Amino acid sequence: MPKNRLIYIGILIVAATALLLGAQWLTTHVGWFLPWAMGIGVLLIVGGVFMEAKTAKAARDLAHDLKPGSKSAENIKETRL
Repeated sequence: MPKNRLIYIGILIVAATALLLGAQWLTTHVGWFLPWAMGIGVLLIVGGVFMEAKTAKAARDLAHDLKPGSKSAENIKETRL
């Protein structure tokens, strides 16, 4: 980095301006896609919640079938029928 403080501040201002101009260009050109991206994100979250609920229900059903004193499975491969 330069030792002169004015050069350092000038470089920071030029870099910040360039980044802001790039951000402005990006937002004007991809603004139409943002609602679609949000919709895709929401669908992924909802799908993940349903998958987690299904997995939790399967684990709960497996644990429900265990009798007192019976050995539980050490890993998921032992739970196959």
